Amino acid sequence: MTVHSRPDGGAGTGWSTASGVWGTGWGLTLLVAGPRLWHGLTGTDAGRGDRAAIRALGARHLGQGVVQLVAPSRFTRTLTVVETVHAATMAGLATVDPGRRRPALLSAAVATGTAATLLTRTIRRHTSGPVVS
Repeated sequence: MTVHSRPDGGAGTGWSTASGVWGTGWGLTLLVAGPRLWHGLTGTDAGRGDRAAIRALGARHLGQGVVQLVAPSRFTRTLTVVETVHAATMAGLATVDPGRRRPALLSAAVATGTAATLLTRTIRRHTSGPVVS
């Protein structure tokens, strides 16, 4: 039997780094090209309220991504809950507002992927230890 230490110290920080890079990139995308992305998804220009929501969401993703890069082991559970709630609310919006369906579903998909990545990190952290082979 051989005991190996995990390359990430058993904490799964690689998942947080990946999520942080993704969140930072997605946030910048929304801040720089959010209205164009909206137009590409809906065929219409984003309204004033939609543009404000896009900027706020972009800023949140950017900030959240930076937090995950700077302090990958902090706030993981909180961020998982935030992303899960966001995914659920976007799925609800897609159900009731056909004009916002595609952007809402894209936002829900991003939030679901982020939550799944963060959840994987949490599970790995709580089941970490030496690998026995």
